[in-house]
Amino acid sequence: MNNRYINSLILLLLIISLVLINFNQEEETIEVEQQEEIQVIDTTTTTLEPTTTTSSTMSSTTTIIPAPTTTTSSTTSTTTSTTTTTTSTTTTTTTVYTGPFVEYAGFEGTNQTTLDELVKQLPPLLLQIIETNNISIINGCHQYGASLVGRCPYGVWDPSGTSIDGSKNAVWKLSIWISDRAFSAGVSYDVLLHESLHAFTYSTRNCPKNSNTNYRQDARDFFGGEEYLVDALVRYYGGKYNHYRTSGVLNSEEQTYLNDYIITCSA
Repeated sequence: MNNRYINSLILLLLIISLVLINFNQEEETIEVEQQEEIQVIDTTTTTLEPTTTTSSTMSSTTTIIPAPTTTTSSTTSTTTSTTTTTTSTTTTTTTVYTGPFVEYAGFEGTNQTTLDELVKQLPPLLLQIIETNNISIINGCHQYGASLVGRCPYGVWDPSGTSIDGSKNAVWKLSIWISDRAFSAGVSYDVLLHESLHAFTYSTRNCPKNSNTNYRQDARDFFGGEEYLVDALVRYYGGKYNHYRTSGVLNSEEQTYLNDYIITCSA
């Protein structure tokens, strides 16, 4: 009888261990945004910092054209007309990033300075999460994300620091990647907001809803999965980056749920 009890206990512990392993592995995944997922975006709400420009104007070129001489009986007058042509040229100056991201595989950097400015426009809660967790915001093509979809993704949330071969714990652990393609498409802020909200849900992974329920998993179940949850959060913060959600604006029940979720897990 005792042996049977011990064997049952060992089996139960084994099952719990497997569950914990699977849970930890779930937290290791990255979230990749592909071009096809950019569907309903109002680009008029996207605020992009303009590239710094300086202008210089070339000196005016003056052409003197003699007019024909007009003669009367005793007086000769000469009329001279002047034609002025002005040509202008514009010089564009690009700020070159020289920080630590330069060493990261996939770093692009052309829009790093602009991306840093876009980060400042995020909701205060997301700024707090980025600062508290030392999340890196990188202008680049995430190499593992690119290997999954066959091209450079618009954006990637990478909590575990995933290298191109799928190995973990690279130096860019806890990072958000926004590629040059997202800037070229005019959706860089929307992608940044979406990926930052993945970081928010990640930060709530240990937030209990009650004694039996994890709030993050409960929220995923309520909305239909991680991407649907993040799409709803985008709506909550006034964005339009919805690639999975098809029901439009939040209804009162969804609004109340997210309000309670955010207040409870960010207190």
